[in-house]
Amino acid sequence: MSGDDAPGTSLEVRTQAFLAEFFDRGQELVRDLIHENEGLRTQLESIESGPDVPGAVVARLRQRVSDLEAECERMRRLAGTVEKDAGGYRERLEELELAHYHLAARQVSAEQLRHAVSLEDVVRSTTEILLNLVGVGRFTIHGIDRDRSLLFPLSLEGNSPGNEGADSPTDPSSRPIRDAGPIGAAASATTSWQASADTVRELTAPMAVPLVSGSVTVGVIELVRFLPQKKEFTDDDFALLELISSESGAALDAAWMRAHAQDVPFSRSGVEALLR
Repeated sequence: MSGDDAPGTSLEVRTQAFLAEFFDRGQELVRDLIHENEGLRTQLESIESGPDVPGAVVARLRQRVSDLEAECERMRRLAGTVEKDAGGYRERLEELELAHYHLAARQVSAEQLRHAVSLEDVVRSTTEILLNLVGVGRFTIHGIDRDRSLLFPLSLEGNSPGNEGADSPTDPSSRPIRDAGPIGAAASATTSWQASADTVRELTAPMAVPLVSGSVTVGVIELVRFLPQKKEFTDDDFALLELISSESGAALDAAWMRAHAQDVPFSRSGVEALLR
């Protein structure tokens, strides 16, 4: 489907065409009414300056002129109301299109993560969502080594040579969870991340988002800096971060188990043993 055939675009084109036609017809009707009004006024003036004419005829002409003037005024008010409402409709249409975009972004993000097969797929999809949809330019995706209680980097974004600073992603070497501050606290979460009324919208300090599978945190994302054009998180950004917290966590866990699963052929005896 081409961009011109998109439902939102088609609706907007039809709306603009209808409004253009309405105003063209309205202007034409008002011109006709004014023309008829002027003709009647000329006729009325000639009658009043000419020979005596029955009063009933003059009264009817006067009433017709008055009616036409009232109709012109009504049409002007109607056109003004429609033009005002049309502006509201256009704004509402833009709001609906934006809401549709954000819903589609969440759906596509969830589908990408649910169809990720390998750890590399999960990390790549999570990185794309954070960069392209949320607008975070510098972050680290940490894995958790539960056996040794360590955090270790799975991926670093935006920490290129010469770009380090006080707010750069954390040291890429492993570090104990207990020494990792807010990132270490997020590593102990048992539920996925949820935004609240107190959630800070600016990245004035690193922000931690746990990656949770079930009730176990398998990783933590450390968000450090927005892309240059981004100033703060929106509610739609928070919705994507909530999705990442649960879906990326589950995808990482599934990819890990898939990588370590034994290749056992499907058999009747195996199935019956599982069904007992």
